[in-house]
Amino acid sequence: MPRMGDMTDISMDAAADGVPGASHANAIHLIRTMQAHHVTLSAMADQKANIIIGVNSVIFALVVKEAAHNPALLVLAASSGLAAVLCMLAVVPSIGRPPKGPAAPPNLLFFDGFTQMSEAAWIDWLERTNANDHAIQMAMARDVYQLGQVLAQKKYKYLGWGYRVFIGGLIATFAMFVAQTVLAL
Repeated sequence: MPRMGDMTDISMDAAADGVPGASHANAIHLIRTMQAHHVTLSAMADQKANIIIGVNSVIFALVVKEAAHNPALLVLAASSGLAAVLCMLAVVPSIGRPPKGPAAPPNLLFFDGFTQMSEAAWIDWLERTNANDHAIQMAMARDVYQLGQVLAQKKYKYLGWGYRVFIGGLIATFAMFVAQTVLAL
Protein backbone atom coordinates (compact mmCIF):
# COMPACT_ATOMS: atom_id res chain seq x y z
CA MET A 1 0.00 0.00 0.00
CA PRO A 2 1.49 3.39 -0.97
CA ARG A 3 2.21 5.88 1.77
CA MET A 4 1.00 9.46 1.68
CA GLY A 5 3.39 11.45 -0.46
CA ASP A 6 4.57 8.36 -2.36
CA MET A 7 4.29 9.35 -6.03
CA THR A 8 5.40 6.00 -7.45
CA ASP A 9 1.88 4.92 -8.39
CA ILE A 10 0.66 8.27 -9.71
CA SER A 11 -0.24 6.75 -13.07
CA MET A 12 -2.70 4.28 -11.53
CA ASP A 13 -6.19 5.23 -12.64
CA ALA A 14 -9.21 3.64 -14.27
CA ALA A 15 -7.83 4.48 -17.72
CA ALA A 16 -4.79 2.35 -16.93
CA ASP A 17 -7.20 -0.52 -16.23
CA GLY A 18 -8.54 -0.28 -19.77
CA VAL A 19 -11.62 1.87 -19.15
CA PRO A 20 -11.54 4.62 -21.81
CA GLY A 21 -12.34 8.13 -20.58
CA ALA A 22 -12.47 7.05 -16.94
CA SER A 23 -10.22 8.48 -14.29
CA HIS A 24 -9.28 7.85 -10.70
CA ALA A 25 -11.99 8.77 -8.20
CA ASN A 26 -9.67 11.15 -6.35
CA ALA A 27 -8.67 13.10 -9.46
CA ILE A 28 -11.29 15.74 -8.73
CA HIS A 29 -9.66 16.38 -5.33
CA LEU A 30 -6.31 17.02 -7.00
CA ILE A 31 -7.86 19.52 -9.39
CA ARG A 32 -9.84 21.22 -6.61
CA THR A 33 -6.69 21.54 -4.52
CA MET A 34 -4.80 23.03 -7.46
CA GLN A 35 -7.67 25.40 -8.20
CA ALA A 36 -7.86 26.58 -4.58
CA HIS A 37 -4.08 27.02 -4.50
CA HIS A 38 -4.10 29.12 -7.67
CA VAL A 39 -6.99 31.26 -6.44
CA THR A 40 -5.03 31.87 -3.21
CA LEU A 41 -1.92 32.79 -5.21
CA SER A 42 -3.98 35.20 -7.29
CA ALA A 43 -5.41 36.86 -4.17
CA MET A 44 -1.92 37.11 -2.66
CA ALA A 45 -0.59 38.74 -5.82
CA ASP A 46 -3.45 41.24 -5.75
CA GLN A 47 -2.78 42.06 -2.09
CA LYS A 48 0.95 42.52 -2.67
CA ALA A 49 0.31 44.68 -5.73
CA ASN A 50 -2.14 46.84 -3.78
CA ILE A 51 0.41 47.33 -1.00
CA ILE A 52 3.09 48.40 -3.49
CA ILE A 53 0.60 50.67 -5.28
CA GLY A 54 -0.38 52.33 -1.99
CA VAL A 55 3.15 52.75 -0.65
CA ASN A 56 4.55 54.03 -3.92
CA SER A 57 1.65 56.39 -4.52
CA VAL A 58 2.25 57.99 -1.13
CA ILE A 59 6.01 58.21 -1.76
CA PHE A 60 5.41 59.67 -5.21
CA ALA A 61 2.96 62.28 -3.90
CA LEU A 62 5.27 63.35 -1.08
CA VAL A 63 8.49 63.41 -3.09
CA VAL A 64 7.42 64.75 -6.48
CA LYS A 65 7.16 68.35 -5.16
CA GLU A 66 10.78 68.33 -4.05
CA ALA A 67 12.15 66.31 -6.97
CA ALA A 68 12.88 69.39 -9.10
CA HIS A 69 15.42 70.58 -6.51
CA ASN A 70 17.05 67.25 -5.71
CA PRO A 71 18.13 64.65 -8.32
CA ALA A 72 18.02 61.83 -5.76
CA LEU A 73 14.37 62.58 -5.06
CA LEU A 74 13.71 62.67 -8.79
CA VAL A 75 15.00 59.08 -9.01
CA LEU A 76 12.83 58.10 -6.04
CA ALA A 77 9.74 59.75 -7.54
CA ALA A 78 10.32 58.17 -10.95
CA SER A 79 10.94 54.68 -9.58
CA SER A 80 7.97 54.93 -7.21
CA GLY A 81 5.69 56.04 -10.01
CA LEU A 82 6.92 53.29 -12.34
CA ALA A 83 6.63 50.62 -9.63
CA ALA A 84 3.04 51.70 -8.92
CA VAL A 85 2.16 51.56 -12.63
CA LEU A 86 3.69 48.09 -13.02
CA CYS A 87 1.69 46.82 -10.05
CA MET A 88 -1.46 48.41 -11.47
CA LEU A 89 -0.85 46.44 -14.66
CA ALA A 90 -0.68 43.30 -12.51
CA VAL A 91 -4.17 43.83 -11.10
CA VAL A 92 -6.03 45.53 -13.94
CA PRO A 93 -8.66 43.15 -15.32
CA SER A 94 -8.05 41.89 -18.83
CA ILE A 95 -11.21 40.34 -20.20
CA GLY A 96 -12.66 40.15 -23.65
CA ARG A 97 -9.54 38.78 -25.31
CA PRO A 98 -10.00 35.72 -27.50
CA PRO A 99 -8.35 32.51 -26.27
CA LYS A 100 -4.74 31.96 -27.35
CA GLY A 101 -4.28 29.68 -30.30
CA PRO A 102 -6.78 28.58 -32.91
CA ALA A 103 -7.99 25.48 -31.03
CA ALA A 104 -8.25 26.97 -27.54
CA PRO A 105 -11.88 26.75 -26.42
CA PRO A 106 -13.29 29.40 -24.10
CA ASN A 107 -13.22 28.77 -20.36
CA LEU A 108 -16.90 28.39 -19.59
CA LEU A 109 -16.21 28.38 -15.84
CA PHE A 110 -14.97 31.99 -16.11
CA PHE A 111 -17.59 34.73 -16.43
CA ASP A 112 -16.04 36.18 -19.58
CA GLY A 113 -16.43 32.80 -21.27
CA PHE A 114 -20.01 32.05 -20.35
CA THR A 115 -21.38 35.58 -20.69
CA GLN A 116 -20.74 35.28 -24.43
CA MET A 117 -23.47 32.61 -24.51
CA SER A 118 -27.16 32.68 -23.83
CA GLU A 119 -28.22 31.58 -20.36
CA ALA A 120 -29.97 28.52 -21.79
CA ALA A 121 -26.89 27.48 -23.80
CA TRP A 122 -24.63 27.85 -20.77
CA ILE A 123 -26.98 25.88 -18.52
CA ASP A 124 -27.16 23.18 -21.19
CA TRP A 125 -23.34 23.04 -21.35
CA LEU A 126 -23.17 22.90 -17.55
CA GLU A 127 -25.71 20.05 -17.37
CA ARG A 128 -23.86 18.07 -20.06
CA THR A 129 -20.53 18.69 -18.36
CA ASN A 130 -21.84 17.68 -14.93
CA ALA A 131 -23.17 14.41 -16.33
CA ASN A 132 -19.63 13.16 -17.05
CA ASP A 133 -16.78 13.01 -14.54
CA HIS A 134 -14.16 13.32 -17.27
CA ALA A 135 -15.87 16.42 -18.69
CA ILE A 136 -15.98 17.97 -15.20
CA GLN A 137 -12.28 17.30 -14.73
CA MET A 138 -11.44 18.73 -18.15
CA ALA A 139 -13.45 21.90 -17.49
CA MET A 140 -11.75 22.34 -14.12
CA ALA A 141 -8.33 21.57 -15.60
CA ARG A 142 -8.88 24.20 -18.31
CA ASP A 143 -9.88 26.69 -15.61
CA VAL A 144 -6.77 25.93 -13.51
CA TYR A 145 -4.53 26.13 -16.58
CA GLN A 146 -5.91 29.49 -17.67
CA LEU A 147 -5.67 30.86 -14.13
CA GLY A 148 -2.06 29.69 -14.02
CA GLN A 149 -1.39 31.43 -17.33
CA VAL A 150 -2.76 34.71 -15.93
CA LEU A 151 -0.61 34.31 -12.81
CA ALA A 152 2.57 33.53 -14.74
CA GLN A 153 2.16 35.77 -17.77
CA LYS A 154 0.62 38.78 -16.08
CA LYS A 155 0.21 39.07 -12.32
CA TYR A 156 3.50 37.73 -11.03
CA LYS A 157 5.45 39.08 -14.01
CA TYR A 158 4.32 42.68 -13.45
CA LEU A 159 4.40 42.32 -9.67
CA GLY A 160 8.00 41.09 -9.84
CA TRP A 161 9.00 44.00 -12.07
CA GLY A 162 7.22 46.41 -9.72
CA TYR A 163 9.22 45.09 -6.76
CA ARG A 164 12.48 45.21 -8.73
CA VAL A 165 11.90 48.80 -9.84
CA PHE A 166 10.97 49.84 -6.29
CA ILE A 167 14.04 48.16 -4.77
CA GLY A 168 16.31 49.50 -7.53
CA GLY A 169 14.89 52.98 -7.02
CA LEU A 170 15.55 52.84 -3.28
CA ILE A 171 19.13 51.69 -3.86
CA ALA A 172 19.74 54.33 -6.55
CA THR A 173 18.22 57.05 -4.36
CA PHE A 174 20.40 56.05 -1.40
CA ALA A 175 23.50 55.97 -3.63
CA MET A 176 22.68 59.43 -4.99
CA PHE A 177 22.15 60.82 -1.48
CA VAL A 178 25.51 59.39 -0.42
CA ALA A 179 27.18 60.82 -3.53
CA GLN A 180 25.57 64.24 -2.95
CA THR A 181 26.67 64.21 0.69
CA VAL A 182 30.25 63.18 -0.14
CA LEU A 183 30.54 65.74 -2.94
CA ALA A 184 29.10 68.47 -0.71
CA LEU A 185 31.87 67.97 1.87
